[in-house]
Amino acid sequence: MENIALPQSTSHRTRILESLETCLDAKSFRDITLTDITAAAHISRRTFYEHFTNKDECLLALSEETSTQIMKAILTSFLSTDSWQEKVEKISHAYLEEIQNKTVLMRALYIELGALGLEGQELRRKVADVFADFLCNQVKIHILNGDNLNEISHDIGVIIVSGINQLILNRLLDDNKARLTDLTSTAVQIIYSVSKN
Repeated sequence: MENIALPQSTSHRTRILESLETCLDAKSFRDITLTDITAAAHISRRTFYEHFTNKDECLLALSEETSTQIMKAILTSFLSTDSWQEKVEKISHAYLEEIQNKTVLMRALYIELGALGLEGQELRRKVADVFADFLCNQVKIHILNGDNLNEISHDIGVIIVSGINQLILNRLLDDNKARLTDLTSTAVQIIYSVSKN
């Protein structure tokens, strides 16, 4: 029987990000070396430097990629025909479930990103803006469809997202295996109370 070569399913960049994620399961970010990342990815340092200038830039990219994956999960969690209450419940649950499925990674990202100075803070702001804009736009869609809702400004959206993220961080700091989906009802209450007339 002839050997069948398996296709390489991921790019070097993706393998590097996955390797950093694997390393974060075992070590804190400050203890991870470039050798750890390249060994886990089965690549050379030269290949690493073709994609990232240093491990900080790699962590920023991993955080952004993870946020994109979470948003994709949210976008597939609801139907356009859902009521506002149904949509808020599904969005909140999907958001928390995605984070719960990656508690070790998310704990590292929440904590380590803050140690990257201005670049880390800028990425946090960018991610918060994306999720806040999404929330604001969903409210606008329902208002246009005749629902009696309060429009949510971008600033209020950021406050909602940041507040929920702080609750998540508190849980992650208390217990790395926390059931974050238990916060769904709290997130729903926050969003619903601000948006409902």
